[in-house]
Amino acid sequence: MDESQLYSQIYSFPKADLHIHVDGNIKKNLLWKLAREYGVRLPTDDEKEFEKLYTINPINGVSLSEAEVLKRFAWPIAVMRHPEALKQIAYNQVLDLAKENILYAEVRFAPGYHSKYPAPFYNPEDYEIDKFPIMSLETVVEKVLSGLEKGMKETGTQVNLTLSIPRETIKYYGVESAYEIARLAIKYQDKGVVALGLDCNEAEFPPDPFYDAFRLTWGTKIRRDTHSGEMGPDDEYKLKNIMVCATSLLSDGQIHALPLSQNSEMVSRFKKLNIRLARNPWDWPEVRGTAEDGTDYLLKEKVLISLCSDDPALMQQSLTQGFVKMIKKYNWKEFEVNKIIANSVNSGFYRDKKQEKLVKEMFKARGIIL
Repeated sequence: MDESQLYSQIYSFPKADLHIHVDGNIKKNLLWKLAREYGVRLPTDDEKEFEKLYTINPINGVSLSEAEVLKRFAWPIAVMRHPEALKQIAYNQVLDLAKENILYAEVRFAPGYHSKYPAPFYNPEDYEIDKFPIMSLETVVEKVLSGLEKGMKETGTQVNLTLSIPRETIKYYGVESAYEIARLAIKYQDKGVVALGLDCNEAEFPPDPFYDAFRLTWGTKIRRDTHSGEMGPDDEYKLKNIMVCATSLLSDGQIHALPLSQNSEMVSRFKKLNIRLARNPWDWPEVRGTAEDGTDYLLKEKVLISLCSDDPALMQQSLTQGFVKMIKKYNWKEFEVNKIIANSVNSGFYRDKKQEKLVKEMFKARGIIL
């Protein structure tokens, strides 16, 4: 089977995606339209030129600097600081998921970025033609949930929300800013928010200082889903962070955990505690190297490992393309593909038993063995 046939086959499969950043998944034509509609300054007035710039992949063979990468995230963040644009973005993401036959997804974002805790690389004057009024954290979450609900009703695709703590928030806004996001997640635990995330620069900000914020979620319906073992000086540092998230923050899920396969004790811990692991097979040599290393081994070891799309618009790699890459790399057959999808479905952070039953019945009806 050639690659185009394989792509078509996987595209038509029912899939689940447990890790998508809202701000990394805005299609370029939608971002262009909303920026012009709501008054966001982009780097060019030429739509075709903007389409070329809207990526974090190398441009003309040259890798982007950290500053240039952050600019790419600043454009969607700017648009998402307008309440109606935020709602439209959430709605359109559900439509896009449904088109790709993604029947269940968990999307995430940092609500503080669009409210009173702007990203440190974001200066409103650089992007907002007329400075937007600052939304409350509650308004930000409610706009996203409203857009998701509208999309869910139209498509049947089920989508839940994770609220993320950006690691740098404790440096710029103090530890209370992390507590506030944890409390926000708990406030909306019966309305579509299912997890608290820990995101961004792991190399500079290890997980230890976030213990108290994550502890607030213990005993609630909110699960804990942390970026771990993605960035840092070496694998020893990354493995330590994976361990801290598992044993101190009590993570129910981790994202990336790149050197996990090197440590049999940690592999056993993931299996014993049913910690799910989402992997995005997108290589980023300057930051995290080869992102899929060890995935086939962990699948055979029965870790709850799944594939995710992460920042599909900016990475220019969909979930379907990620599957194709892994199938070709590891020579996966139908069994392995089914297992990856089943892992995603079986480890979803569902709102309640009713939603879990609905999602599992949808996948079984489409031939996935759970």
